[in-house]
Amino acid sequence: MHNYRGITSYDDRHRHRFEGQTGRPIHNGDTHYHNYQGVTTTDDGHQHHYRGRTGPAIRTRRGHTHEMAGETSLNDGHRHSYGERTSRPIPE
Repeated sequence: MHNYRGITSYDDRHRHRFEGQTGRPIHNGDTHYHNYQGVTTTDDGHQHHYRGRTGPAIRTRRGHTHEMAGETSLNDGHRHSYGERTSRPIPE
């Protein structure tokens, strides 16, 4: 599992922050993915939900990471996009 945090795109004159932890690995051939979901911070009087699946493992010198990108739920007449990388794996 991995931690993640980020800031959404600037839409409707504001942004939201989000953070969380991915689910357990979903193995697929010689790589794996993680599902994730959460709720953004409350900004401009509302929140957004988000969910998705990371990209495949990206090897680094100290382990691996994953890309995660998508769009939030539609709330208050708009959505936000996001794109971040996860942390290295959390030791179990």
